[in-house]
Amino acid sequence: MNDSDNSTIARASAALLDAVNRSDVEAVAAVWAEDGVMMPPSKAAVRGRPAIEDYFRRLFSNARFRFQFTTSDIQVVGDIACERVTYAAEIWTGDASTPVQDRGKGIHVFRRRPPGGWVLAVDIWNSDAAGIS
Repeated sequence: MNDSDNSTIARASAALLDAVNRSDVEAVAAVWAEDGVMMPPSKAAVRGRPAIEDYFRRLFSNARFRFQFTTSDIQVVGDIACERVTYAAEIWTGDASTPVQDRGKGIHVFRRRPPGGWVLAVDIWNSDAAGIS
């Protein structure tokens, strides 16, 4: 395990979190591999950076988020890294003034991009609460 790799992956994950919290579609997309696959709960897989960008553009048009990762465990093996996270979130949809609270867990799979950067290749998550996706 390389501390530099772990730090770089942690920064990429933090950049994704910050971009989602700012509803910044371009910054979200910048973290992703061109052929990335996102697997949101109760939805079909979203394949490729353009589709992921479109997904977030539609999502952010009707919702705001405040996410935080409550734990993170990063394992690096060669050119692949896996980050296991738990999260807490507040979600405002439409004109709601009170957010929905959520907690859950997820897996981020990162792939090394020469000359040493990392991109998000796969993201899957789900809520610990019944009925929230």
